[in-house]
Amino acid sequence: MLGGKAMKRERSLEDCENGTQKRSKVLVTLRPECQYGKNCYRRSQGHFKEFRHPDLEETFLRIFQSDRNFDYPRIEPSSGFYDNDVVIQQLQILRDFNAEEIIETEIQSLEVETKDQKQEPKHIVFNHASSPEEPGFSRDVKGELEPKRNHSGKLELRDMVQVSSNSNSSTTSLQAVQNSTVEIKPMRPNATDQWDMMSKWEASCPYNFFLTSLPHESSRVSYSVKFGDLFHPSLGQVKIICHFNFMVEADWFLDETNKALLDGKETMVLYGVESPELVAASRIFPWLKIYLMKSPFPFGHHHTKMTLIQYDDDSIRFIISTANLIESDWENRTQGLWMSPRCPKATEADRNELKLKCPGNFKADLLQYLSSYPPKILTPWINAIRAVDCSQIKVVFVGSAPTTSQSATNGFQWGLKKLEKILKQYPQPDEIEPSWPLVMQCSSIATLGKSDDWIRGELGRAMLSKSYSPSTPIRIVYPSDVNVRGSYDGLHGGGCLPYSKSTHMKQMWIMKILHQWRSDVRGRSRAMPHIKTYCRLSPDGKKIGWFHLTSANLSKAAWGKLTKNNDRLSVMSWEVGVLFLPHLFGSTEAFPISQGQQLTNFEFILPYDVPLVRYGTNDTPWLIDTLYEMQPR
Repeated sequence: MLGGKAMKRERSLEDCENGTQKRSKVLVTLRPECQYGKNCYRRSQGHFKEFRHPDLEETFLRIFQSDRNFDYPRIEPSSGFYDNDVVIQQLQILRDFNAEEIIETEIQSLEVETKDQKQEPKHIVFNHASSPEEPGFSRDVKGELEPKRNHSGKLELRDMVQVSSNSNSSTTSLQAVQNSTVEIKPMRPNATDQWDMMSKWEASCPYNFFLTSLPHESSRVSYSVKFGDLFHPSLGQVKIICHFNFMVEADWFLDETNKALLDGKETMVLYGVESPELVAASRIFPWLKIYLMKSPFPFGHHHTKMTLIQYDDDSIRFIISTANLIESDWENRTQGLWMSPRCPKATEADRNELKLKCPGNFKADLLQYLSSYPPKILTPWINAIRAVDCSQIKVVFVGSAPTTSQSATNGFQWGLKKLEKILKQYPQPDEIEPSWPLVMQCSSIATLGKSDDWIRGELGRAMLSKSYSPSTPIRIVYPSDVNVRGSYDGLHGGGCLPYSKSTHMKQMWIMKILHQWRSDVRGRSRAMPHIKTYCRLSPDGKKIGWFHLTSANLSKAAWGKLTKNNDRLSVMSWEVGVLFLPHLFGSTEAFPISQGQQLTNFEFILPYDVPLVRYGTNDTPWLIDTLYEMQPR
């Protein structure tokens, strides 16, 4: 919980103009106080603009007043900060964005004279209370703090409301007028008065497929969500969380955890890229358990993006996405995610395996995937999932795990062979013909070979399944250099697109099937895609035969490579995805594609525009080398 309170206060100022008094109102915003106090190790400008750090800011003002251009200020060993080297970097960040103006304005706000406060009733907005002992608050039925109300239901504050900082900082009181009614409105950072996440989830049925929100986008857009929305109280009271991911930015992740009121909840993180900051955080916070996962193959990674949420009634929700747990992935990028129904704990009478079997076998396939991790790490989660009813889940789980498997032993349960097996197992819409293009949209392209043998052969056969034909068109949607340069972040928007020049030069044949990234309908043409999707698109661009959302890029490490005898499949990375099939949603026809912002029943959202636009003669794909060349040598 935050140590202080975020509040906005209207205070009256008396100005003299032409000998008469003129009353004006100034809106002063107090940032919420960072919960980590002197232990904060954040080094991002955005964090310090959003949260107060009283001890750090007191130190900053003292240094700044004596030397406005300080470089490496001396920090006394007795100052009590967690890491003085980190503090120096934080002070430099405060210096660089002129933090003194914000800090001094807030200090002046806290020094409002009593007579100014009594001139008129105040409007106070609290983010959330920091302790049950704070005056004017009581526990609601769910144990959460809420303002006390009088017999008429109006909010009332008869006691002194304290705005206090950490130790060694001053405390100022805002004395409410005795027996007066004061408007107090609790706020949740990830909710608005216009909607709650459960309403969005219900509006997204039956597919429950979302895109991540953009900073400028209205919260009313029914198909877009922020990270914190996934844990909104309307979805249930969170008890335990497990994140599977590739990259984790510890400071952003902890901030988002705090905003969602999840700090202190038991949280497990399995991740793929080393993070000293995350390790340090796990030593500070006992509720955070982390496990670094390394593939036994040199080109393999723990690339899965998945979250498991258990609620206080032991029900579970599953979320599969394409976003890393890093700030940039949830800002100006196009990401996709699927959110399952809330799967209730099954009663003893209902635990019949056949009765609770998912239409697409989601539960069994997920449990098989979880068993690919080291023993005991996920045993509690495996047991918890076995105990819930997943029969309302209508998508198919498709996973990859680092292994070299034989068809005779497990029937190829991973990667491209698993996808092929599913597409052959379930009925496909009769209207699908060989002329329906196979569209592969990704954020990275690996070495595919000197020819299109693998993409048309192993991967193409798997995805085309029963309607395979050598003449079936294959389209790859990948941002061009022009697309990236016109993105919200300019060249830096290509940081999530690691296709290299050396790889591209080995497979120039790919130029014939590359298509631009365009998403005008969804307002995401300038939000570079980190999403990965695969689908079967009708020639007129109005329907899709199936749709696959996954963490797997266009690579053999993710999808797998068959041996020469086609009896062994080598997969190097952990990946997960969900496959949407019309049959499992009760239809014999292909999914209709939504062509506008407003969704109607059974229309499916594509993250990009159709018809697709082929690269022009002067177009080149975005190559990560362009970004590397910008770096100072």
